[in-house]
Amino acid sequence: FFFQAEDGIRDYKVTGVQTCALPIYRIVDHADMLAFEMEYVDGPSLQQLVLQLKQRPKPSLTDLQSILGSEAAARGARSLVEFFVRMGIAIARALAAVHERGLIHRDIKPSNILLRRDGRPVLADFGLARTGNLAVTQSHAFAGTPLYAAPERLRGGDEAIDARADIYSLGVTLYEAITLSPPYHGRSTGEVLRRMERGKLPPMRARTRYVSRSEEHTSELQSPCNLVCRLLLEKK
Repeated sequence: FFFQAEDGIRDYKVTGVQTCALPIYRIVDHADMLAFEMEYVDGPSLQQLVLQLKQRPKPSLTDLQSILGSEAAARGARSLVEFFVRMGIAIARALAAVHERGLIHRDIKPSNILLRRDGRPVLADFGLARTGNLAVTQSHAFAGTPLYAAPERLRGGDEAIDARADIYSLGVTLYEAITLSPPYHGRSTGEVLRRMERGKLPPMRARTRYVSRSEEHTSELQSPCNLVCRLLLEKK
């Protein structure tokens, strides 16, 4: 997939669309190896952040600042929910820029979103990226992480994949960031797919027990967030 997406990756690098995506400084293309020289991000991944927040009795912005090691990490957010909403917007913009260059990421998930110490998120790991040009010979086998993959990919592989698959994965990721739990669980890919197909997305209010009803600002954000996640997770 590296070789098939190489032209798009070069375009991604040259045009400087990496505002909220991990910058690629150099492409090493030697013999059978294609590698990227990228920025070193000194903070945790979103996955690591979520795991650490889940260990706190009542996760808060203070906990986030402690984990990232900077009071500036909140970036003006008044609650954890608002922080993750802003993060989702930033990653959505980065993803839009990637799609404009003809690339499909194929592996949007919490471990592929890195956080700088100041709280700024960056989209990382283009190891499974491919072009959206289906006229080019490419493998149609599913590649990625089932828990975050769109249901059509789990059903039929990546033959007809387009940018909507990345958007679905972003919806799952945003839902998990806000609720500290993925929307669908399962012991196998088939079980996860069956729960996806039912289309019953658990309401965020039921999952975000760390938010008290007295936190008016956060509570006001929850309904719009729930709606956005439902739209992002609509079945194709």
